[in-house]
Amino acid sequence: MMRHFQSRTVFVVLVGSMFATALCRADFVYDVTVDTAPLNGNTNAAPYSLDFQLIPGGGPPTTATISDFAYGAGGLAGDISTQATAGQASGDIGGTVSLSDSLGGIDNELLQQFTPGDTLTFQLDLNGTLTSSVPDGFNFSILDNTYTSLPMLGGVSNPGQDFVSIDLATGGPIVQSFGTDDSTSPEGGGDPIDIAAPAVVAVPEPACVGILVMAGLGILSRRRR
Repeated sequence: MMRHFQSRTVFVVLVGSMFATALCRADFVYDVTVDTAPLNGNTNAAPYSLDFQLIPGGGPPTTATISDFAYGAGGLAGDISTQATAGQASGDIGGTVSLSDSLGGIDNELLQQFTPGDTLTFQLDLNGTLTSSVPDGFNFSILDNTYTSLPMLGGVSNPGQDFVSIDLATGGPIVQSFGTDDSTSPEGGGDPIDIAAPAVVAVPEPACVGILVMAGLGILSRRRR
């Protein structure tokens, strides 16, 4: 009888941890690293701007929070007047940028000028739901002084000329990163710019990790009795 009770407890712990982990997967967190040093080799196309977009699809609302900006030897280029927003976008690249598509039907975008250093890093937190319909999408690009995206690789897979593209599609987010097209000059002029595809590294959700650890400890405890 006791063995049956223990097996049922283990089963409940496993199911509970799986359910809780599934809920935690509504948060998709990534560390992004971009080599921005090559931008300093083309001053004709400066000043450059960071551009973040959240595009609504057919799923529930999504929010994107971009934070922990680090610019190497670079930084902001001027004050908030170098910023432009559309839709549900707020914050600034000196602190935290927030995007939401809860209103649906409109693109949500924030762009702001920056001074390139050797490396740009930031953390992206997408809070949303994976969907089999048209997924919500996050895009990150760098614009030149004409507010045009740098020439990028990727062809038809990168219609927005983005460095990073993430779609919240069923089966897991579709994460793509692209490098620049070093055979084509920017719209703003100067020589072509050669930047490799950014590193986009998934960060485990702390709450999910804690749940799994606690579930594992619970199972071990039951087995020892």
